[in-house]
Amino acid sequence: HDTNVRESDFGVWRLWGELKQLYPHFEFVHGHGLGVLGVGKEQVKALRELFESSDEEIAKTRDLFFRLGHRLTVQVQSNAENETLRQKIAEKEQAIQALSSQADQKERTIEALSAQLNHKEQAIQTHRLSFIQPDQACKPRRAVTRFLGSPHLLWEGIRLLHDVLLIAASGLFDSDWYLQQNPDVARAGVNPLRHYLRRGAIEGRDPNPLFDSDWYVQQNPNVARAGVNPLVHYIKWGKSKGRATTRSGARSVGCGTFPARVREAAAAQEQQVDPPAPTSQPHREVFLALNTFQLRLFLQSATVLKFPPAKAPKVSILLVLHNQAALTYACLRSILETVQLPYEVVIVDNASSDETPQLLSRLEHVKVVRNSTNRHFLAACNQALQYLLGEYLLFLNNDAFLMPGALQAAMHTLENTESAGAVGARIVNLDGRLQEAGTIVRPDGSCLGYGRGDDPNAPEYMFRREVDFCSGAFLLTRRELFTQLKGFDPAYQPAYYEDADLCLRLRKLGLRVIYEPEATILHFEYGSSSSEKAVGLIARNQSVFRARHAELLEQRPELGACDVLLARYADLSRSRVLYVDDWVPHCDLGCGFPRANAVVRAMVRAGAHVTVFPTKYLAATWESAYRDIPREVELILGATADQLCEFLSRRSTVYNVLWVSRPHNMRVVRRIQETSRHLFRGLRVVYDAEAIFTFRERACAALRGEHWPQSLAEERIAEEVKLAETADSIVSVSVAEAEYFRKAFGDGRAHVLGHALAATPTASLFEERKDILFVGAIYDLASPNADAILWFCSEIWPLVLAELNGQSGPNLTIVGPNRVREVADLAGEHIRVFGQQPSLSRFYESARMFIAPTRFAAGLPLKVVEAAAHGVPVVGSGLLAKQLGWTHGKQMLVSDTPEEFARGCLRLWSDEDLWQQLRSSALQSVQEEYGDKVFNSVVAAEVACADGPHANAVEAAAPPALAAPHRVITCSQHER
Repeated sequence: HDTNVRESDFGVWRLWGELKQLYPHFEFVHGHGLGVLGVGKEQVKALRELFESSDEEIAKTRDLFFRLGHRLTVQVQSNAENETLRQKIAEKEQAIQALSSQADQKERTIEALSAQLNHKEQAIQTHRLSFIQPDQACKPRRAVTRFLGSPHLLWEGIRLLHDVLLIAASGLFDSDWYLQQNPDVARAGVNPLRHYLRRGAIEGRDPNPLFDSDWYVQQNPNVARAGVNPLVHYIKWGKSKGRATTRSGARSVGCGTFPARVREAAAAQEQQVDPPAPTSQPHREVFLALNTFQLRLFLQSATVLKFPPAKAPKVSILLVLHNQAALTYACLRSILETVQLPYEVVIVDNASSDETPQLLSRLEHVKVVRNSTNRHFLAACNQALQYLLGEYLLFLNNDAFLMPGALQAAMHTLENTESAGAVGARIVNLDGRLQEAGTIVRPDGSCLGYGRGDDPNAPEYMFRREVDFCSGAFLLTRRELFTQLKGFDPAYQPAYYEDADLCLRLRKLGLRVIYEPEATILHFEYGSSSSEKAVGLIARNQSVFRARHAELLEQRPELGACDVLLARYADLSRSRVLYVDDWVPHCDLGCGFPRANAVVRAMVRAGAHVTVFPTKYLAATWESAYRDIPREVELILGATADQLCEFLSRRSTVYNVLWVSRPHNMRVVRRIQETSRHLFRGLRVVYDAEAIFTFRERACAALRGEHWPQSLAEERIAEEVKLAETADSIVSVSVAEAEYFRKAFGDGRAHVLGHALAATPTASLFEERKDILFVGAIYDLASPNADAILWFCSEIWPLVLAELNGQSGPNLTIVGPNRVREVADLAGEHIRVFGQQPSLSRFYESARMFIAPTRFAAGLPLKVVEAAAHGVPVVGSGLLAKQLGWTHGKQMLVSDTPEEFARGCLRLWSDEDLWQQLRSSALQSVQEEYGDKVFNSVVAAEVACADGPHANAVEAAAPPALAAPHRVITCSQHER
């Protein structure tokens, strides 16, 4: 054995060379090598045939045993890894159990403190009552009492109002179902939510079909001990901890899994009809009663609502009032609490007869215009125009309540989005369901609030996009534009459709109306008007709207069941791209994701509507998910590769380009193409192969001492290339790798898409830089980056330190996400290990050189190009120099042995002239080879809308169909 080992003084290979001259023999060359000698006069027949094999037979035998050995090696490694994982899982389970015990203890403490807090709040409310005259407090008291019960329970009821609103907003209480399941409650005529809070939960009644109150209390004994309602406990704490809600183990029945009411709303949206009106709306009753009570407390106090002086307001916030003082009070408070930029508040009061005049008298630094009659919304807005000073104008209903950051987000979008004319908000109803995320206009002039009744945090509503129009409940525009258009069109007096008309007039000026998901408001729908009156006004004004905008409306699609997802886009002339990759492509992930991030950004710059579908599930907050992704991109969080076929089926009319990144994701698409070819009609498939990964795998095997026969390497490359057979276009990261696809499919289908980087050299001088820098994501021990840095630290770094011999020298800085203990353990006196960083700027500023000791890899080494773009010279391996087409001594220093690499580092550390020369040449190469202009043009060409044979590649790769009788089919252009 070990006939293939040629290291140091190890001499088996020499002995083998002598022996095989004397005896019949056969040698296996994979691994460390194994020699078989035929010693003796008589040989077993099978061995004799082995020794006498032809060259072809020798190659086949070696290949067979290599495969068998490789399979056993993988199996042994897998068994060892499984055992290690089992041990780790057992350790983690013990840790989780201990943490769960601690969490339960802390939860009991929190609930005890909450009970104390509720008791103190009750005492405060009782104390406040002593300052209010009974006749002045009776109206809000009666309103709250109607919901909560008899008067002597009023103050106990106020203590519970927070929980009432919490349940109502969650959507987890199904009033209709509760009454059906409890006919005694229905016969008694009591409010079902009040009954559940007062008695139902104690009696074991359930708030919806997916929540078992008794079982939840049994599984969580601390709920009963604290006297907390089980559904309240689940919403506050249980849901975030994944607590089951039924014996069958149902989990997470929150915001996207509503019972019957939302199923009705969803069905209504598919059929384009208005959803059924709620039969019971305790959340509205309680919200109005609570704010009425707070308003009365405010009016009985000596306080005022003091707004900031408006010397040079950036935005004018316009409210039009007619009664509903309690809602106006809540709206004004939301402005005071959330707006963080210079603003003024302008109010037009249309002859309110409730407490509104008293409220307005208690406002400071607010412009109030009082009308003697009700001029209604439209005329009042036009009237107010002469009083506005802000550069921007926000129309805000007095029954709308700003969430933190809403106005700032809308302002940022309006100021930074090209051709933006107006920005609207994500509007959420008081029950926690979505009212609308932009509005769709149909050809007949009717309108559909996109997403009505759904979970407002679903992916479909969390990305910014151009829409037909946004509701005037929150609509931000430039005051100058509103003046230029002469305000709202009086043809829609007194109200309804004036906001839609304004948005379409802006679009006729070449401006865009933008839906901004980070601008969120709560809305007391129909709080500022009557829903019965609204129906008649909407019907009348729809005909006016249709006549005014007939030409534009004709371009809008008719809405079928799945076409809402298409119609949500105002501009259907743009490409609609579904981008498929492992994860949301964040730059800090490494492993090709920085390039993927640049691809997605280039798509957005090209004007495409982009949806990113990650094939590996990853829980993430929306803030984290969008940290370096354009907000115009839709992110389908929580999906997996297994759901891609169903997703394509649900959105069969939406996309015209499917961009697939990485071979394993293309395999998933190939399986879908084989079973559901109809989903790819009219869908152009772009396969982003990025690199030929077989090259990396073969080099990695060689470092382990495994020799791949040439036939195996060629077979693996052929399999990888064949994946692209059904793609309409193929892009890869380098010319060399694109050539494999061109040979297989011709020049027309294969293109090069490298990296997009701008040269941004850091400013630090040579003598100010003290570090040697390595950057790379390290997720497992077998990865190229892990191998590179461990090889450098074990074989090269000691040579560098020995040569310096105690002199003041560099520190080695390792930066990037790391999950490998061996790399973390490198940290020491001269080695600093940093994890994932939000920015690498400070590391590039302090680095005198960048090292890239990569021994196996595929594609193009982005980290080398990025270091060069920041003006940090590179010492790297010959493999990377070859991939880049860079030359030793010109753009970088190239070394492949520990001794050469150490000498290169020492030269670059001490020779400033060499440092300046490499820095200058590499920056020039970055500018010439990696400018974003070429990159953007390639991406734009790939995603451009184009009529034509998008499905040709799929059809060509499919088996021939059975002959069918000849027939002639005619179809319209739309059907084609």
